[in-house]
Amino acid sequence: MDSDLPSRRWLAALRIMMGVIFLTTWLANVQKGFYTPAGLEDFFTRVYPQSHNPIAPYAAFIQNVLLPSRAVFGPIQFAGEFALGVALLLGIFTPVAGIAGAFLLFNIFLATYGTEWPWTYLSLIVVCIAVAASRSGRTFGIDRSLVSRIPRGLPIV
Repeated sequence: MDSDLPSRRWLAALRIMMGVIFLTTWLANVQKGFYTPAGLEDFFTRVYPQSHNPIAPYAAFIQNVLLPSRAVFGPIQFAGEFALGVALLLGIFTPVAGIAGAFLLFNIFLATYGTEWPWTYLSLIVVCIAVAASRSGRTFGIDRSLVSRIPRGLPIV
């Protein structure tokens, strides 16, 4: 019997949980209209006002780059969060999805800093990194069938 099997199953469960978290958050954000230009502006000016963000360089990035380009960033966020949720749920290209999820959550952590309990996002970031590093898509995931088809050394499955 494979002694690592229980650990791999738990990591796959964490991967699936992260997929569900991204998809349920995505659906809630769709319902709130946060992926539209007006919704993205509302998110960063009313829900999490960047004028109160103690991380001044990040708040300046949101104010001076993201918000003026919200017609571009909204659809990217819409597609990205959905793709992350599906990839993690199905276990496809899990190392890439895990790192992308950690990156997204880190940006949310920076954008909401000072208004949310920071350990929520930091814990989810650690889970995404563990999911990526463990290649948990090879257990209960599509990556298992892709691993033999992807060139060796290409760390995407």
